[in-house]
Amino acid sequence: MGELDFIFAKGLLSRRLVCVAPKMNREGYLHIIRGRHPLIDPDKVVPGSLWLGDEFTELIITGPNTGGKTVTLKTVGLFTLMACAGLQVPADLGTELSVFEQVFADIGDEQSIDQSLSTFSAHIKNIAAACRHADSKSLVLLDELGSGTDPQEGSAISMAVLNELIERKAFTLVTTHQGVLKNFGYTNEFCTNASVDFDDTSLRPTYRLLMGIPGKSHALDIAKRSGLPSDIIKKAQAFITNNQTDVSTLIQGLTQKHNEVLELEKSARSREALLAEKELKFQQKLIRLREKEIELEERQKRESADFVSSTRKELENLVRTLREGEITREKTLGVKSFIQNMQDNLAQEELSLEQKKNDLDSQKEAFEKEMSFRSENGILISKDNSKHGSSKKKTKKKLSTREAFANAKVSYTKEEAALLYARSNSTMAVGVKNTAKPPKLEFVPGAAVIHVSTKTKGTLIEKSGRNAWQVQLGSMRMTVKEKDLVLTYEGQPLTTVSVEMADTDGLKSRPEFELRLLGQREEEAIRALERQLALCRMNNFKTFSIIHGKGNGILQQAVWDYLGEYPGVKKFYFARPEDGGSGKTYVELN
Repeated sequence: MGELDFIFAKGLLSRRLVCVAPKMNREGYLHIIRGRHPLIDPDKVVPGSLWLGDEFTELIITGPNTGGKTVTLKTVGLFTLMACAGLQVPADLGTELSVFEQVFADIGDEQSIDQSLSTFSAHIKNIAAACRHADSKSLVLLDELGSGTDPQEGSAISMAVLNELIERKAFTLVTTHQGVLKNFGYTNEFCTNASVDFDDTSLRPTYRLLMGIPGKSHALDIAKRSGLPSDIIKKAQAFITNNQTDVSTLIQGLTQKHNEVLELEKSARSREALLAEKELKFQQKLIRLREKEIELEERQKRESADFVSSTRKELENLVRTLREGEITREKTLGVKSFIQNMQDNLAQEELSLEQKKNDLDSQKEAFEKEMSFRSENGILISKDNSKHGSSKKKTKKKLSTREAFANAKVSYTKEEAALLYARSNSTMAVGVKNTAKPPKLEFVPGAAVIHVSTKTKGTLIEKSGRNAWQVQLGSMRMTVKEKDLVLTYEGQPLTTVSVEMADTDGLKSRPEFELRLLGQREEEAIRALERQLALCRMNNFKTFSIIHGKGNGILQQAVWDYLGEYPGVKKFYFARPEDGGSGKTYVELN
């Protein structure tokens, strides 16, 4: 029954003081996060954080009287004993304490007339016991070390005691007003300084513990606030030597810098949290886009499968009908009607898809206006960023992605395509121009055409609607919009002159319709581009495209730099997104 009562009492204490269960270790490591003395009013207590035992084994705390130095020692001692007794401690999550076999404490004034002990003698008695018995599993708490005697001798004794405890590997917390010990905390690798903060404006302590910075005693400020006459305060200030004043100023400057660093860290943590939140939102958007993409692919597959299945069934029914009995006019009309309906459905789907593309383009344009600073902007090809900066020729302005897309072509103009097709089937030699004037091309039944999107040759059968034609493309006949067709000189070769020339350098004698530079280094790509431009001039070749890819943009930039300086280039621009986008460039020559 008593054990249950003890357990419930521990729980009630933990709830009342808002305690946490600390993480325990046996290495002497202490890390108290916003610890609160359990005997101070929770509404008035100021939380403090400190650590010990990781990089240093001694912590020297300095600062003004009534600033909280002694309370800090008592808090560490109480937390250690409470944790060893199985109690939770009033601190924040993440607090870590150590199990010590011995805890030595010299806190307060234990002078005794009966035992002939002065203040200094009482302190030394407790310190001597710690120096004799402390080891690596001991915690030593020393309040006002070296006080109660001559300051010089007290300082010497204090440093000797701290050295002894370091050699014994004991974990030590010390409070003091002696300036020599502040320097000791800086010069000894096993020690570090800490201080309790003081508000210079209100002349009151803030009870906040600052790790890594020694504190001023502020004795004159405390004395003035406690009622010491002002003339005595002025005389005391006059007695302070310049060296002491310089040290106090240095400490004050360090404290100010420390506060500035804390503010910067707080601001950095806030920005880091904001960036992390934005990154999570961005990742969420990417996941949603990927899910939408997969959903669209699955829906497209299902629709394609349904279309193939239904079409196959109808074709099987048509074949069965044709096989049964004689082929009559009704059967023939039924087959034609089925094929015509299929073509009409495909044309309708094509129109619907075109409308969706137009809507998407409108959305993209609105998005680019709203988020212009994130869009891919153009770059001026100038001497500063050009690989051929030695040239003094006036360079052309590089179009932005949006401008390039606006000016891009899915294919060549009808006249250019016709001429290029004629040249590709002729035997015109390098350096000899064709002087024959090509016949006029018209959209009439029987005319030869090229389907732009599939690059398939075909023949016009008959007009179908206002701006569409029935076209025979190989074994298929389908309805195609006039804008998606290019007339060609199929069957009408141009008059040409054939001249054989020796290929002395192993290079091609004709330019490429599409110059591929993927996988080439910058120097190789520029040489290939030089050859292409030279062949274009020799063959009166006005238009071609270059596939350089996107990647890091190095190859694309080199190509654009060279084209910007070449005198025979009329203009160049990116292809449309469906034709390669910024990974492909169209070139037009003078």
